[in-house]
Amino acid sequence: MKKKIGQGNERITCLGKMKTRKDDLKIEALGHLDELNCLIGLTRSFLKKQFEKIDKILEEIQSNIFLIGSEIAVGSKKLKVKEVKKIEKIIKEYDKRLPTIKKFVYPIGVKESCLLHLCRSFCRRVERIFVKLDKKIKLNPVILAYLNRLSDLFFVLARYVNFKNKQKEKYWN
Repeated sequence: MKKKIGQGNERITCLGKMKTRKDDLKIEALGHLDELNCLIGLTRSFLKKQFEKIDKILEEIQSNIFLIGSEIAVGSKKLKVKEVKKIEKIIKEYDKRLPTIKKFVYPIGVKESCLLHLCRSFCRRVERIFVKLDKKIKLNPVILAYLNRLSDLFFVLARYVNFKNKQKEKYWN
C-alpha cells in the first residue's frame, strides 16, 4: 500500500535517540534557537573588521546557544550561571561608555547596529517560546536568565556600534 503525502516520516524528526513530532514545542524552540544562531553569524560577518572584540563575544554566545540546544535536545552539559554573569559584566562594560537614555530608541543606524537590534528582537522571541517550553518541561532556569540578559546585551551592543560610528540615536517621543 502506498503512503499518501503527509503520512510518512516528514512529520517526525529525531531528537537525540528519540523520534519526535516536528510540531512538538521542543522542536519549535530549537528551531528558533537555530535561527537566532544564524542571525548572530550574519551579524558577525559584518562586525569582524571594525569590532573584533564584539565579534569574539558573539562567537562565545553562539557556542552557548549550541550548548543550550544540546541541553534541550539530549540533556547533555548544562549552561552555568557564570555565563549569565559574563553577559551582565559585558553589558555594564559597554553601557558605561554610552549616554544615558530616558526614551525608547529607534532601532536604526549603521547596518551592524540594525543587525544587532534584529538579534535583540529575535532573542526576545526565543525567550518567549522557551518560557512556554518551561511550563511543559522544567528547564534549567539559567537558560531563561541567559536569554533574557542576552537580548539586553544585543541592545547595548547595537547602541555602542552606532555610537562608535558617530550615528546619533533617534528617540521616540
